Parts: sequence; structure tokens; C-alpha cells
Amino acid sequence: MSTLTKRSPILTIAIAMIAVMATMLAPMAVGAADDIPKAETPVLITSAGQGNGVLVATALADRVKLPYDYSDVPTSKHIAAGVGLEGFVEGEGAHREIKSTAPKGTPYKTLIVVMGVSLKGMGASGLSIDTELARLKDILDYCRANNIFVVGMHVEGAAMRGKPGTQNDNERVIDAVVPKCDLVIVTKAGNQDGRFNELGAAHGVQVAEVSGNRDIQTIFETMFGLK
Repeated sequence: MSTLTKRSPILTIAIAMIAVMATMLAPMAVGAADDIPKAETPVLITSAGQGNGVLVATALADRVKLPYDYSDVPTSKHIAAGVGLEGFVEGEGAHREIKSTAPKGTPYKTLIVVMGVSLKGMGASGLSIDTELARLKDILDYCRANNIFVVGMHVEGAAMRGKPGTQNDNERVIDAVVPKCDLVIVTKAGNQDGRFNELGAAHGVQVAEVSGNRDIQTIFETMFGLK
């Protein structure tokens, strides 16, 4: 089993600590967890674009004691293998961490996919934006066909957005992921233009806009019955 990400262990720990501190300091948005649907374990967390936002999701999952598996670049074949991601070959830019408590091979019930493009991250995984989009289509179509609940997250704010009306890599990932989710969690800082709401309304996807990480923690607790 390798480290959680392709970054150094010290940097990974530092980023996780920052995420947890932000959880404690961020203001609660009134009603952030209202009408949040229920989801089930086992859970797989992955990235859409290989950005740092996935570290926030895993840090918050750890904080609320949500068991999960993580991989940066799983395919539908790996998801089909269930808990443990049997057949996944680890190496540079390809990592997994198994924290699920269910027996190996148990089918996943929920996928959490965190949007945010890092050219450095994709490069380390041997991906271009086009091959990453193809991977995302593969896993999201598999989840839809197999009744796996999909939670999209966008947590890095305006830094992982483009200028209004532009179609940069981050916007392409958002376009690819949001319509295939059952729930999208987005920070207000990343949704200033209301684009997530527009996409959600157009595709029948529930959107939860939050003020910060504390709200996401509450959503996780509500969604998975952890409190």
C-alpha cells in the first residue's frame, strides 16, 4: 500500500492538517445539510483532474470516521472489483489506499469524485485532459449503470474555475462530472457565477452549496448516518 497521493508524505500531512483546521474554523451555512440524501458504504474516493481538492475530501472523511478506499486513477474495471481495487497496479502517479471495513471484493455503493485540474498531477499520472475526461466518462457511466451513488465535490474555490464564458480544463471537467452525479457539493467561492446550480437544474442533479469544510463534514455525517 502506498501513500495517499503522489506528493511527499510531509506535504500530504500538512495539507490534511490545513483541511482539518479549516473544518474547525469555517462558518456553518444555515441549512447546508437540509434534505441531503442518504448514501451507503463501501465508498471509493477519487479525483477528477488530479488536483489537491481530493485531499480535503479524504481528510474530512477521516475526521468523521467514514471508512473509504482511495485511488487517484481507477477505471471501471477496478471499481467493478469492489473493495480493495483488485487488479489496480500501483506505481508513479497511480496510488490506492484501502480503509474500507467491508470484506475485500464487496461492491462499492458510493463514489465521491473531487473536481479540480492539476496539469502537474495529470502529468505524473501520464494523463492529458482528454484521457482524464475519457477515464471519468468510463467510471461515471459504470456507476450509473450499476446503481452506484455518485457525489461530486468542488472545494478549491475560484482557483479551480475559469473566467466566465471560457472553456478551460477545469470547466471541461465540471461539464463532464456534474451531469452524471446524484449530488454535488460546492463551496460558495467556487460557485459565484451559479454555474453548478444551472448544470444541476438542467440535469436533475441536487446541488448543496456550502460555506466551508465544516459544512461538508456535516453533510458527510448526515449522508452516511455517522451522527
